[in-house]
Amino acid sequence: FILLIFLYIWRNYTYRMTKEHYYMFEFCYYGNLVLYFFIFFFPESQMLYYASFAFSTGPMGWALALTGCSFVLHSIQQLTNCFIHFTPMMLMWNLHWRTQYNEDRGWKLYDAKNDTLSLEFLKNYYSSCIIMYLLWAVIYYTLVYVVLRSRIQN
Repeated sequence: FILLIFLYIWRNYTYRMTKEHYYMFEFCYYGNLVLYFFIFFFPESQMLYYASFAFSTGPMGWALALTGCSFVLHSIQQLTNCFIHFTPMMLMWNLHWRTQYNEDRGWKLYDAKNDTLSLEFLKNYYSSCIIMYLLWAVIYYTLVYVVLRSRIQN
């Protein structure tokens, strides 16, 4: 968690210096925010669990391969990119396949082991993902294309 804070502060600082800080509104940062809200504030939320799992293993996971993220230890920019995209995927994989079956995990967490593939499960899973994605889309559109439009054009 401390590394997360350091890398985000560093990324915000370097993006502000190059006037690219509006990239911090992109989906990958939102996906990380959803994940950490689930982990630290609402660990029993089914909706945040589904959205975190879908975002982490879906778009953010595919972004690793499609954007060429690489683990370059001497480049903090590459390391931050790798951290932003890879860490949520590994965290959700661990929570989904390992931690949930451990009764001695130390904190309450949404228990996905009772989920079975059914129409009800698919409805809950996809509606959670769509609602959380639309929330980001509305916020992103409002900030980038309405509120901050003139500042971004300049």
